Amino acid sequence: MVKIRILIIVFIVLLTVSCSSEEVIFDECDINQDGITSKIEVKKCLTNIPEESIVKEDNELMDEVQNDEKIEEEAEYLNSEEIEVNIDYVMFVLNVHDWVFPDKSADAILKTIELHEGYDIPIDIYLTGTTLHNYVNDYPDLVEKMINSDVVSISYHFRPPMPMYSGFDNVGLSGMDNQELYNTLISYSENKLDLETGEYIAGETGGYQFVKDIIGYPPLAVGHTSGNSNIAKTLAEIYVDKGAKFTVTHGKELNLGDENKGLYLRPENVEIKWYEQNSKYMMGKIDAEQLINERLEGYEPQTGLFINIKMHENNYYTTGTPFGPVYWVDGDKNNPLGPPYDLSLGEEQTGFRTDEYTENMWEFYESALIYVNENPEKFSSISVEDVLEMI
Repeated sequence: MVKIRILIIVFIVLLTVSCSSEEVIFDECDINQDGITSKIEVKKCLTNIPEESIVKEDNELMDEVQNDEKIEEEAEYLNSEEIEVNIDYVMFVLNVHDWVFPDKSADAILKTIELHEGYDIPIDIYLTGTTLHNYVNDYPDLVEKMINSDVVSISYHFRPPMPMYSGFDNVGLSGMDNQELYNTLISYSENKLDLETGEYIAGETGGYQFVKDIIGYPPLAVGHTSGNSNIAKTLAEIYVDKGAKFTVTHGKELNLGDENKGLYLRPENVEIKWYEQNSKYMMGKIDAEQLINERLEGYEPQTGLFINIKMHENNYYTTGTPFGPVYWVDGDKNNPLGPPYDLSLGEEQTGFRTDEYTENMWEFYESALIYVNENPEKFSSISVEDVLEMI
């Protein structure tokens, strides 16, 4: 009898060892490894929650999921047409393109940033590859300021003689097949532009890629992708691949979330070219409050309108576009010149503003910042980064 009992005990021990030595299959979705994969665990697994956060107990995970669902419901409500918006959004935009007088260009950008920092109002600065090359070489402090300032958001655009610019297709983009077109456009997006020939300089980084490399993130908004041509479509594809999120166009109302060729359209209900109104300001015929409210006539204010206030850096100091005489006959943008371009014409034929005009322009521009800043119940100052978050 004792022997039988011993044999039974040995058999049970061997059976236990045998079972425990079976291969244990690890289920990465079974967070607490209890052998049961709950719906909560599946949800967390499918949404790729980081390792450090999957050690929570099932009841904690349930709390998180309920939290997530609440946030999603709130987001859906905020995006619904039922919610009442009681504020308008103002975006200040500085378009930069003056390579003819880089010292004056750099000074205007720096002063603009300092003004915006003083009022804690965002500023979207649109750079060309050419202008940024100048700043990197000769104004490194400005580059550092643009990168590190809390109020600055950098985007990208281009100017002649880029062949994608209207009237400057001197390389035959319109006649290229899709592959050749893509190869050519990406070369212009990644290499430095030769201002004299209109060709790209292979091996020298430029264009969108250069701006992206220097500032450390993809410029969020770009220009010149509107229209239905293969050039616009291919250019948009390249920018999307490189990380751009918005495209810019003019002449019509653009609402939050509108898209074009894989890019969001920068929203714009009201466009104010601030630089066109300085003469009226100098004569005492208009001020910031009057101008903004005048442009809002016909709209129901404080209903989520996007008001874009625009400047070029050269508006403060030149009477015309500095590179205008280089690329157009007598600066007439309906009459483009062809390569090779005489770069000296920009400096020789560009006129300058009077000191009085420049001082008044800065005063007038600052008055816009003051008006928006003093009326937070009416306006919210935002950048293109904020718009992306809103979408």
